[in-house]
This record gives sequence, C-alpha cells and structure tokens, in this order.
Amino acid sequence: MKALFSFLVTITVLAAGAMYVQSFNAPCNTVLEYSVGSIDPRFGLTQSDFLADIQSMETVWEQPMGQELFKYNPEADFKINLVFDERQQKTLDERDARQEINLNEQSYAVLVSQYNSLKYQHEQAVKKYNSDQVSYETRLEAYNAEVNKFNKNGGATQDDYTRLSEEKKLLTQMVVQLERQRVAVNLEAKNLNDVVDRINEVASNLNLDVNDYNGKFGTSKQFDQGVYTGTAINIYQFNEETDLKLVVAHELGHALKLEHVEEPTGIMYYLMGQQDLSNIHLTAADLSELKTVCKVK
Repeated sequence: MKALFSFLVTITVLAAGAMYVQSFNAPCNTVLEYSVGSIDPRFGLTQSDFLADIQSMETVWEQPMGQELFKYNPEADFKINLVFDERQQKTLDERDARQEINLNEQSYAVLVSQYNSLKYQHEQAVKKYNSDQVSYETRLEAYNAEVNKFNKNGGATQDDYTRLSEEKKLLTQMVVQLERQRVAVNLEAKNLNDVVDRINEVASNLNLDVNDYNGKFGTSKQFDQGVYTGTAINIYQFNEETDLKLVVAHELGHALKLEHVEEPTGIMYYLMGQQDLSNIHLTAADLSELKTVCKVK
C-alpha cells in the first residue's frame, strides 16, 4: 500500500523595480565574493556543511565557462543565509508525517508476513489433526469390531486379550493427543484472527494517515524556497540536501543576473520537480541563458 507524495515548488527572484544596491555590476567579468550569513539551527546544518554545498554548486556554473564566477570570503558583505519560517516548518511536518506512514507501512508488511506464516502453520496443523482423527476413528472401529466378535464368540484368548488391552491403551493415548491438538489448533486460529484484527487496524490507521497527509501536503501548491535580493541570497526551505543544492544553484544563477528558462529540467526553470537531483548540471537552456548574459558565444 503506497501513497504518492508530490508537491510543486517555485523559486523566484525579487520583483523587478525593488530597491537594492547592486553587489557587482558586470556578470562573468567580476567575481562575486560571498560569505555564509545566518543559519537557523532548526535546519540542522552546520556552517561548514552549508558552505560545502554552496561551493559544490559554484562549480556547476563555473566549469562550463572555464572561469571563476564566485569566491568565498568570510568578510564579504554579500551573504547567503538559511532563514527558518513556516515554509521549513511545513517541510519538517511533512517529513514527520511521511515517516509515520512509512512506519505503518512497515508494520503492515510485517503483520502480513506474520499472518502468512501463521496461516501456513495453522493449515498444516489442521491437516495433521484431521489425518490423526481419521487414523483414530479407523483404529477405534477395528478395535470395537474385534471386541464385539470375541464377545459374540464367548471370549478371547489370553494373547488376544493382551493385544486388545494394549490397543485400548493406545487408543486412549490417541484421544489425549487429539485433544491437545484440538486445543493447539484452536489457539492458533485465535492468534491468526488476532493478527487479522491488527492488520485491519494498521490498514485503517494507514489510510487515515495517508488521507491526512494528502489533505495537508498532497495538493499542488506553489511557494518560494529561496530568493535572491540583490544583496543576499536567502534560503527558506529544503527537504533533502539535494534540494538545498538545487535551490542554491538556482539563486546563484539569479545572482549572475540570469532569468528563468523555459526548459522544465533546467536549473533556472521556475519550478522544481523535473531536474536531475542526482546530477545537478546546466541544461542547454541554462547554458544558453548564461552565455547570453555573459555575452559569449
């Protein structure tokens, strides 16, 4: 039982016409020096890790151009910040809800496996009980037939009497064993029903969790994960580190004065979703926009 978790995010640059001081005037001709600014501890990210992510995204822009475009300077006025607000809180809430669903799915899978195992054992126990019951009834019928025959003919010899006495003891033992089997089979059936009840309970909770998740997080909503202000880059929201890297790369592109591209897989596309997070790189549209801004062919 799987739930589909999807959302749509948008990354925007500060609206045209906003008042700010340009940090540098000539993209690609002047290296943009930056420092790591404030990092809200609720992101759970150290400054060194954040800086490493930023620097790894520098190369995404610099390598295709074969030149340095950004440079870390702890004293630089241009800062890249991690700012915590309701957007990241929603991401954390979503992560917790998803983990709860995953735990319920794991519990469901374990219970189903347990049920299948118990069901097989129960079926084998019932099969053996029925077989032993038939054997007992067959031997009892033969025993009674012999006793009736000897009683009708005036009695049994000493050897027949001894043999029938032993058979009677064996039949008594078989009755005791059959009763034990019956109790065990019934207990297994109860345990099996208990597991079924637990499966239904977990399945019900899982459906409720998924419905609650979809109600809170499943609808497609557009929101800003980061923004380039002209004097700083503020990152507001990310789930995994790969998300953070893509947002950083996107905003670094805006810092180079790049506009959004029309290619959905591009770093500079205004929505996140179709980019290759396992290998963040410039697409043809990104590179074309970069060369246009940098005035190179």
